[in-house]
Amino acid sequence: MVEAVPRAVCAGGNMNVVVALAATASRTATDPIQVAMPRYPTGLDGLVSLTPLSPAAPDLGPAQRPPPPQGSAWHIDGPAGPPDLSTPPLQGLARLVSDSVSMLNLGTPLLQGSARSVIMPAGLGGTRTPLLQGLAWLFDLVLAALDVSSADWYLSLLLDVWSHDPGLCPNTSFASNVFNPASQPTRHGSMQEHAFAWSTLLSLYPDPVYCCQLLSMTEHSCLLGYNGLLCNAACCSDNLPISSAGHSHLCREIDACLAKGHPSVILAGTNLIESPIGVVPKPHSTKLCTIHHLSHPCQPTAAALPSINASISPGFIRIWYKGLQDLLAFVSQNLGCLLWKGDLEKGDLEDAFQHVVTAECDVHLLSFSYDGIHYCENTLTFGGSSSPWLFNLVTEFLHWLVVACLPANWPINYYLDDTFGAIPVSHTTHALLPVHTLALGLWLSPKKTFGASTKLKVLGIKIDTVTQTIRITDDQCHHILAQCRSLMQHHSMDLLNMQWIAGLLQFVSQVFPCRKAFLRHLYNATHHALPGKRCLTQLARLELIWWCDVLEHWSGTSILSPSLLTAAHVWTNACLKGYGGYLGLDTSPTAVFAKAVPCCHCKKNIHFLEALAVLEALQCFLPHWSGPTLIMVHVDNENVKHGLCSGHSHNPLTQHLLWEIFSLCLKHDLTIRLQQVLSTDNVLADLLSC
Repeated sequence: MVEAVPRAVCAGGNMNVVVALAATASRTATDPIQVAMPRYPTGLDGLVSLTPLSPAAPDLGPAQRPPPPQGSAWHIDGPAGPPDLSTPPLQGLARLVSDSVSMLNLGTPLLQGSARSVIMPAGLGGTRTPLLQGLAWLFDLVLAALDVSSADWYLSLLLDVWSHDPGLCPNTSFASNVFNPASQPTRHGSMQEHAFAWSTLLSLYPDPVYCCQLLSMTEHSCLLGYNGLLCNAACCSDNLPISSAGHSHLCREIDACLAKGHPSVILAGTNLIESPIGVVPKPHSTKLCTIHHLSHPCQPTAAALPSINASISPGFIRIWYKGLQDLLAFVSQNLGCLLWKGDLEKGDLEDAFQHVVTAECDVHLLSFSYDGIHYCENTLTFGGSSSPWLFNLVTEFLHWLVVACLPANWPINYYLDDTFGAIPVSHTTHALLPVHTLALGLWLSPKKTFGASTKLKVLGIKIDTVTQTIRITDDQCHHILAQCRSLMQHHSMDLLNMQWIAGLLQFVSQVFPCRKAFLRHLYNATHHALPGKRCLTQLARLELIWWCDVLEHWSGTSILSPSLLTAAHVWTNACLKGYGGYLGLDTSPTAVFAKAVPCCHCKKNIHFLEALAVLEALQCFLPHWSGPTLIMVHVDNENVKHGLCSGHSHNPLTQHLLWEIFSLCLKHDLTIRLQQVLSTDNVLADLLSC
């Protein structure tokens, strides 16, 4: 698990994710504010009263619950009370809906009449079908998957296929409220439009505090987590330099956003914090991107107040993301399995963030001016350091809901606006079920959403389930290489840039056959650094030099699951006088080598010599292998086995050998697996080392 914080946008920058080492407390089972929740739908019962987070546990006892909204208790619990727990959960949810096949009337008041809010397609009412059966006709085409009339229309379907409780999500602990009960939304967005669907599905989630916070964030809109000197101040900053093409882009974008209600025009004389805006090229594209520079000024002076981002609470910034290990393991065990991906509208964070509406009390913090007109953002903005975390609160639940609707062994990952996963090839007809789950009042991108592909590209990494390979794209490789070189050219670098580069390298290391990051010293440099400029240590610089060398010569492609049937076996051993090894079986070795310990290494310890034997054995036997090869390395030294498995050694000299071993493997597409053997089983290698 990697903790990440969003990289604040500065002039000419873009939104990235960087590694942060600070620990974030997660909710545990002994937390007093966790209350047991039923594992069957209860509608809005007990979740309608949206109260601020308090130290005391929310009392959700039946006697204290407010009456449910009109119609919800009757249609979800039935006229005879709560469902009978002896029957399967969610059975008979067709009672939720009427027999009408007319479309949802969005003109009805919010939450009024649950029976009119959920419409079942003709032929799907009556009884519950087995899990994931009977819905194939809904999920066979991407265009059909994206043609979602409303979240409420699919509410009963999502409830019907909900199969299990995946448990609590990460990133859902709250240091403070994310809403103000006295505030109102700045606009009526898609989440407000489908509040009934959100509340009904959230009632399935096991943490009532998270449910309360997310529902309240929908009802009252979200706070930015700001606690600084600008709350009651007025401040205006000049915009960044903008080219003529940038001005044309801004005019078109402002007009388009005004039509959607994302910004509002504000009359002059209102106290506003107007941060500068600018236009920069999108990475790897000829298109332009608007940035709202909420980190201005980067270095405040006595005459300038701190920026908006400088006063955002740390609890509104850090995000933990899961790696790709589960997905890659599933792909390696299911040849040709299908990959699906749900990408929010246009695939841009600035568009994805616009799903979450901000509270009126914070709207003055998201102001800007252009061409003499003053504007306030009504939604989360691209450039706010708390925007990723607040948006992630929404996607955490969507991710949880997708997991709950699919079998437990189907892997699912997400990174902010990208959600993706894999399903067995035998379940082709259900490939777009997750896409429908993601359409809970959010807009999906037709260009980047699919449900039955054997190839997936996400964050610069490509996965192919047919060829069983994973690779880094050329653009991503060149980008990371350029960032590493830029960092090495400077004697000092600010903490944020160091964390950003460490995060890039950590993510791409998942493509390595060895799955090793080799970032200990760079992590140490960021761990002990304070905000501002910091010197790059010599050990961290050596790590970056290793990375640059690997990225320059590595093919970028790895085999997910090399066959053990074609594996090459290497046996090595060492003593203080010599070392040696052989390729193949001890009864019929294909090649052997033996060397005396050079004078320069005569005073090195046995662990170093054992690692040296492995390195030189690989170098010696390299001509025997062509193409990607799995190498089974047999050693009788536990220290070397641990070092080759972990990629780390406390001895700097041995660590350097490990770097050379893995660099050799990456450059020649070798995957090594370690096997510790007894000395009595390593007789031939022992003889060669004497």
